[in-house]
Amino acid sequence: MGLDCYLIKKLLSVPNFVKHHPLIASSAIIISFFLPLYVFVLLRTGLLPGIDGPYYAVQVNSISHNFRLKYPDPPLIFYVMYFFYSVVGNAFLAVALGVSVFVTLSSTVLGYLAFKLTDSLVAGVFSMIIFMIAPFEFRLSGDFMKNAAGLLWVILFLVIAYKGMRSSERNKVLYFVISFATIFCAGLTHILDYGFVLALAAVIPAVQVFLRDRKTREVFYEGLLAGIISLLIFYLFPALQGGDLIKALSIIESITHYGFSSHVPKLVRQYKVPRPGIPVLNEIYGVLDWLAVALLMMLSYFSGKKEEKIIYGSLGIVTALLTVPFWERQVAGRLQLMGGVPLALSLSTVLSYVRNLNGKALVAASIIGLTLPAGILAAQAVTPSISRQAYFELNNALHQLNQTYMGACIVVPDPLLRYWVETLTSKVQASPKYCLGTTVVIALRDRAPPVPAWLLTHIIYRGKYLEIWLLR
Repeated sequence: MGLDCYLIKKLLSVPNFVKHHPLIASSAIIISFFLPLYVFVLLRTGLLPGIDGPYYAVQVNSISHNFRLKYPDPPLIFYVMYFFYSVVGNAFLAVALGVSVFVTLSSTVLGYLAFKLTDSLVAGVFSMIIFMIAPFEFRLSGDFMKNAAGLLWVILFLVIAYKGMRSSERNKVLYFVISFATIFCAGLTHILDYGFVLALAAVIPAVQVFLRDRKTREVFYEGLLAGIISLLIFYLFPALQGGDLIKALSIIESITHYGFSSHVPKLVRQYKVPRPGIPVLNEIYGVLDWLAVALLMMLSYFSGKKEEKIIYGSLGIVTALLTVPFWERQVAGRLQLMGGVPLALSLSTVLSYVRNLNGKALVAASIIGLTLPAGILAAQAVTPSISRQAYFELNNALHQLNQTYMGACIVVPDPLLRYWVETLTSKVQASPKYCLGTTVVIALRDRAPPVPAWLLTHIIYRGKYLEIWLLR
């Protein structure tokens, strides 16, 4: 009886909670809808998507057995995924949950930021929805999972900077500490998110100085200082990021022709793996990026409050820098996927300017009509790099191989296939040079043999999707 009364009181208190905490209640509803949706999109075939999907499962399995990563990489997201693995007991589900939780949390923090910038609950909620249905997050979640997860730190830093600029007597040490923690976590997640945060940390105080007058509060230098210190730490200790800093320095080197990367020990393997995109979507990403830039710069110009001017202007400048055409083609394709936050924030702010209820509904429907079709197309493109049937065949082939050539060294030079093999067995090499004794090479039939033909003796397995060769 006592338990029944307690439950009834809790149920009756729900409307009161929604009334006093509408943003939290809205966030809970959005999370309850989009979290399972994203997990479904990532696992609807039973396999993780993209080329990197199985790679994340391999890293999680390595942590579960050795409590360390198999491949050097920024470690934070993998240990979060390992936490989910310890709960659900399935590496594929743990990876999908880890990414989906980070993405949905990012949307709630973005909703909070939009709510504070516009003082509009509708804008806050709408920013969450646009962030989740736009094509950017589906593409990132399917192909670049760490990148998708790391956007949480980008949005958190924007919130910290906004709160810091709004505080007339802020505790500088406290804001430095939380800025450093956020930036450092970004560095431990993904290099592009880290670069995005560093750019914001530099641009925000610059814009603040440019717009400064007597009424402007003290410049927010804490983020810039935290960014510089974090950059120094990662430069001196590149293993903290798994050598991710080398990738960024290589990009800078390709543009400036200055040899930064030679100063850092090379810890990261270099693979050239095709990542076919949908041509129409690739064009849409660029259009949406520049739409966000244009809207952010307009909002910065017309906003009546300095803090809002600075946030919109800084985010617009950084987004424009990521979208300008001087980046290499492959790099540019990655950078244009960072437009989810600017797009959602700018569109939701535009909606907050519409005062008429019917007009607001019309604008909201138009924006959703603009973004949702591209989001659906991006979600449909989230598919694994091999078919479910090929994965089952691979599992059976490995069982046969273990019976016929027990103890043989398994070589899978093709990373598109190797990570899938490593989800089934950890005893896999990338090259025959690491093997002694009997050596076999596993390859996909629709891709050329990954080793010189003269090294191959004969095929010991040929299925519908795979071939296994015995080496001399």
